[in-house]
Amino acid sequence: MITTLTLNPALDKTAIVEDITLGGLNRVLETMQSPGGKGINVSKGLARLGNTTIALGIIAGDTGAWIAEYLSANHTPHDFVEGVGQTRTNLKVFAKSTETITEFNEKGNPVNQEIMNRVWQKARSYVEKSEFMVYSGSVPAGVSNNIYYELITAFKGRTKTVLDADGILLTQGIEAIPYLVKPNIHELEKLFNRTLAQEKEIIACGRELVDRGIAKVLISMGRDGSILVTESDCYKVAPVKVTVKSTVGAGDSMVAGFVHGLSQGMQDLDALRLSVACAMASIMTEGPETFALETVENVLAKIQIEKVH
Repeated sequence: MITTLTLNPALDKTAIVEDITLGGLNRVLETMQSPGGKGINVSKGLARLGNTTIALGIIAGDTGAWIAEYLSANHTPHDFVEGVGQTRTNLKVFAKSTETITEFNEKGNPVNQEIMNRVWQKARSYVEKSEFMVYSGSVPAGVSNNIYYELITAFKGRTKTVLDADGILLTQGIEAIPYLVKPNIHELEKLFNRTLAQEKEIIACGRELVDRGIAKVLISMGRDGSILVTESDCYKVAPVKVTVKSTVGAGDSMVAGFVHGLSQGMQDLDALRLSVACAMASIMTEGPETFALETVENVLAKIQIEKVH
């Protein structure tokens, strides 16, 4: 089983427009909505791949109830803690003319210690039966920036941990030495506090994280492809040109594909190929919906990976 934890879920609402006019009228061509939050997106991807997964986290109000009902209807198991107020809504506006997405993300309601105690109880109940625990995304007010460090430390040696976070959450979390981290290039630059303009600089940062004890560092670079650094190897994935329909959840689909591959006994190279195919398939899918397996299969053959020495 692969367990994900999303402390700040959202209802992701996507509006598709031809172009965005700031300060003017924008006519929406189409809207769609889906449960969001990085961990939930990972669980959605894992369920689509046929893996056994469960999504943990905090939901609240009618919005939270809708998220739970949607996941149940789409065969994604969950075991949420009930919070207060309403689960946040994130608006994504996709402009067809530029193939760009503009995001408006709410903060989410504050969480008290009693709710977090219940989250910890849920996490403890699943850790022994989970091959991987995936911690990802932002946290609401009231939750310590040290939360991922605390979770990874508490369960060290009992499961493999995956961290996909930004800013202080990533900085603190990697100190606990997770098994896998998946920063994008911007998160990596913030982590090392410098611009990474060259491939060798990016790889050097990945190797520094591996030297600290992190087994695998998967770095997504958008249109420039991705890089995987492990204890023994380094692989670079060439960019794959596809029609961009949405970038929402692409990184989460990458995590889902990679962790799924590892859980099925794949070698790093094959797991990497699958993870990139899942990310590309996600980009080719309108709105926040999970990738289609048929699209993943079609993309797999186009992925080119080289070993970097």
